[in-house]
Amino acid sequence: MTGMSDIINGAAAVAREQAREKTTGQFGKQHHSDPELAIDAGPRVLAATGPAVPVAYLFEDGDYNRYSLAEAKKKLGIPAAESAEVVAATLKLMGEGQDSPSYISDEPGYELPGEGGLLDTSEWYCPVGGVTWHGHAEAWEVGDGQVVVRVNAVLAPDDWGFDGKRIALQSMISDHMGEDAEWADWGTDLTYAGGCLHIPVTAQFAADEFQHDVVADTLGRRLTELNPYMHTQTIRHDGIVISDEDINKARELDGRPFAYAAKAAGRVPSDAEIIAICDAFDIDTTLRHGYLDTRKKEFASDVADEDFNSVTPALNAWYTNRKK
Repeated sequence: MTGMSDIINGAAAVAREQAREKTTGQFGKQHHSDPELAIDAGPRVLAATGPAVPVAYLFEDGDYNRYSLAEAKKKLGIPAAESAEVVAATLKLMGEGQDSPSYISDEPGYELPGEGGLLDTSEWYCPVGGVTWHGHAEAWEVGDGQVVVRVNAVLAPDDWGFDGKRIALQSMISDHMGEDAEWADWGTDLTYAGGCLHIPVTAQFAADEFQHDVVADTLGRRLTELNPYMHTQTIRHDGIVISDEDINKARELDGRPFAYAAKAAGRVPSDAEIIAICDAFDIDTTLRHGYLDTRKKEFASDVADEDFNSVTPALNAWYTNRKK
């Protein structure tokens, strides 16, 4: 599924204009006399005019969290085949004597998106501090009554302490996403736009789960599970983060002489030089992405045997100097 936009692609508009009949001003061969249809303005914003959807309001940690019926069954340990009535009765029994009992309510669902539609996120709550939902979420059907929703979570690197270290921030979150199979399946491509980092957050819903609150809360929980703030701040405070300037400078260097100089004369490589060394010897380390999580004991454990004696002095010298 490619990204959708409210702006008509310029190249497509030019091609369309070139296809206009010179004599009639119509597009292509016309076999009827109906007026020409208006240009499609792009995917529509979906309205909550679909069938009612059962939404489970579970009181957790002092507040109500909204779940689809299927999610609620998983949390409660109720078999998937049980009905909404059974779940509602279970919640009623569990809530006896409670001031804020959990319950189920039928809420209007979204209309189905077909090949593509948009969801208004202006009222969605983002549970991660310093992050907001950007623009509209994209939604599309994938068969078997399933709907995929993707929305970008947006953050300003400077607000998270990554001024001048945007490449490393992007890599940290992308690599972290890639460690989770589900996130990896949906894609871990982060992009910068307008000075902000955009993190794609994706989830899949059955047609009877496709409801405003369920979608918004599910995507919020997905982002919370990723926990990008805690992950990046831990590395920023306890690990090593390389500046954009040094990462870009490393791409212009041949790392081999720096490795040999460290081995022969004990010369300590700079940040840019250590990245160049890792690139030159194809060392699988996050240093090549601009950061190092020092909680992991071995950051270059897969150095080829024939290169081990050449690069180890440089790696050790740089690391010791950097951790002073």
